[in-house]
Parts: sequence; C-alpha cells; structure tokens
Amino acid sequence: MSHDDTCEHANESRPIGDARQRRARPWRYCIVFSGLVLAATFFMPAAEGCNAPIVPAHEISSLFEPSVNQNTVWLDRLAESMEILGVFLVAYLFGALMAVGAIARLLGRRRWATVCAIALLTYLFLVCLGVLAGMLLDQILHGPWWAWQNWSHLLGYLAFLIAPFLILVYLLVSVRLRPYAFLSHMFAGTLAAFVWFGYWTVPGLYYGGARYGLHLSFLSSVVLLIGAVGEARALTGQTWRRTLWQLLTCRLRLSKDWQVRCPGCDYLLYGLTEMRCPECGRPFTFEELGVSPETLYNPPFAEVR
Repeated sequence: MSHDDTCEHANESRPIGDARQRRARPWRYCIVFSGLVLAATFFMPAAEGCNAPIVPAHEISSLFEPSVNQNTVWLDRLAESMEILGVFLVAYLFGALMAVGAIARLLGRRRWATVCAIALLTYLFLVCLGVLAGMLLDQILHGPWWAWQNWSHLLGYLAFLIAPFLILVYLLVSVRLRPYAFLSHMFAGTLAAFVWFGYWTVPGLYYGGARYGLHLSFLSSVVLLIGAVGEARALTGQTWRRTLWQLLTCRLRLSKDWQVRCPGCDYLLYGLTEMRCPECGRPFTFEELGVSPETLYNPPFAEVR
C-alpha cells in the first residue's frame, strides 16, 4: 500500500485522536465566540440610511409588513424579498449555525455535530441555489445582462454569478473527504462571509457609510475564518500553510504519520514491541490505529516528523 493510499485509508476509517481533539478546543471556542458575535450583529446598525440607520433585523421584519404599493406585481415583490433575504440574513444565520456546530463538537455530541455538519452543507447549497435563482429572476424582470449599458453593474453581476457556481463545485468535490468534509464546508462558508462583509465594509470605510454593526460583522468573520483554519490544522496535524493550501484546493487530509500516533497524547508509535504508549501508558489496538502490525513495526516512510 502506498503512502497516499495509507493516508486516505486513515482519513476514511479512523476517528480523530484525543490529543488533537484537545488541540482543537481553543479554536472551537474561537468559532463559538465569533459566530455568536456575527449573529448578534444582525440586530446592530449596519449602514447609514436616508432617515435612520439600516438594521438588518428591521429590514427582514419589513417583509411581513403590507406593501405600500398594493398594485405591486407579485414577481417584483418576490424579487425584492429575495434581495432583502440575501443581503440582510444569509451571512448572519451562517454565523449562528457555525457557533451551534462548534458547541456540539466541544460537548462531544457526535450526533449533534453530524446534524450540524449536514445542516451547514445543506444551508450552503440552498444559499448558492437561491442566489442563482434570484439572478435568473432579475433577468426576467430587467432583461438579459448582456444588453445592459452599465459596465460596473455588469461586472458585479458576473461576480455574483461565478461565486455560487464555484462554491457549489467546491462543496460537491469536498464531499469525498469524509469524515472531515465538514472542515472544508466550514472553510467555504467562512471564506464567503469574509469576502461578503469585506465587500460592504471596505467601501463603507472609504465613504463613511458603514456603521459599527458592519465593522463588527467583518471583524467577527475574520476571526471565524481563522478559527475554521485553526481547527482544521489541529485535527489534521498539518502546518498552517499546508492546511490553508489543502483547504483552498479541497484536498484536506491527515498528516503522513497521523495513523501511527497515540490517540491519547499524539506520541509517535513506530517500532514498538507492546501495544501500549510509552509516553502516557494508554493501551491501543491495531484497529484503533487503522494500521497493520507490519506498518507499526516497520514504518514505510523515509521521514517521520
């Protein structure tokens, strides 16, 4: 069995050891904190309005109010509702979902964590499909995009068209990384939130239209992104640079010597003569390590970190 095959087998068959779970705990606390802050900014002023500051929660509540123009076509009302939901709800709800998933992992509730991971994947898929549906609706109401005369609007439209397609492809490819696909899903969502709030915050800083809620949303999305990469690094045993590169290229995997480390203290177990860790004294089995006796007694790797 080759080195890559061995790592892939470990990825699919072995649970993550206790030592790396402990190393991931600080990053999970970071995700909980930043996710809850991001969700809380939903109720804070995000930008200057004509008569009052724009608060995302107030904009969402306006969807349940009767339309000022009773003759508004239902298709226009639907397009307006989708735009309001996309701008003022999606990223904030993602922060709350990230926080709940991190709490489940901190508590060791594997079933809850699995449900949260599935919910996160489903949510990202629905968001991307919703963006594409909204853009199609925009085409029906305002004509084909290639006929537009406003080039800045056209370039923005192309950016919003390409982004959901890229995220959908990324999510479909990352499904094969089980059981650690949720790390890639978290990264995709946090990266999207970071870009989204950066898109609104940076021009707002320049023109002075952004309020403290939007600034806090951007900062919390930055911390959320760092926490997602940090948890992936702790669980896979990679360096920061390698972890980030593997997340970007959707090739996240365990470090090459991960499958022969002690599940309790992360000590290397190559060349042992008994089924007990010499560092912490924890007993183990070959099934728990996910390797054969030959691999443990005669390591196939030339270099071991």
